[in-house]
Amino acid sequence: MIGVNNKEHYYWSDIDKATDNLAQQILELYVKPLYICGIPRGGLIPAVLLSHKTGIPYQQISTANTSPEADLSHVLFVDDICDSGKTLEKIRKTYNKCRILTLLNKTSASDQPDIYWKTTECDWAVFPWEAHGALEEKDNTNIK
Repeated sequence: MIGVNNKEHYYWSDIDKATDNLAQQILELYVKPLYICGIPRGGLIPAVLLSHKTGIPYQQISTANTSPEADLSHVLFVDDICDSGKTLEKIRKTYNKCRILTLLNKTSASDQPDIYWKTTECDWAVFPWEAHGALEEKDNTNIK
């Protein structure tokens, strides 16, 4: 991770460490989730990585096809960052019994994930799956 101008740039090696740590936290849960679901867009890649590392199946859940009364306590929703907390609030309002995991967590957010890798107070986090050009300036290991 490189911090520049209150931006944190994360690389694949950081994500590998984060998902190793989070996979261990998931596997140590007393009640393990039956499914992992990525919150589009930022949570999709971490969710798939966690599915592979834990052996827990990935399942995308559509709010259009799922009743708000559905008991989704067996589903672990994954996002890249809990920034303002608004996304987590929306997910919990829609599925009040779900659990949420994020890679990064801002303690100032209005809602908090159940599981997270680390806290941050940076203005912006840049992940390796985002705007490729943003990372090329900082990471010369990219192969074209």
